Amino acid sequence: MGSVSLLRAATVDAKTFDPKSQRKNGVETPCRVIRLQAALEAENIRLRQLVVELLLDTSSLRAAVNHAGPR
Repeated sequence: MGSVSLLRAATVDAKTFDPKSQRKNGVETPCRVIRLQAALEAENIRLRQLVVELLLDTSSLRAAVNHAGPR
């Protein structure tokens, strides 16, 4: 049976994207937008990995319950 993993909490840094500081004459600077996109893509990958871990853990737990049989 697989081990249950603890979830690691990580968030996107709010300083990475601050709409007030990024606008100059109503236009966002491209480097800030690219940094935000990179941070969101990294967060998306991390969340997908966590979903896979949870699915594997769920599958292992269901197999263990089914293997134990009814009581």
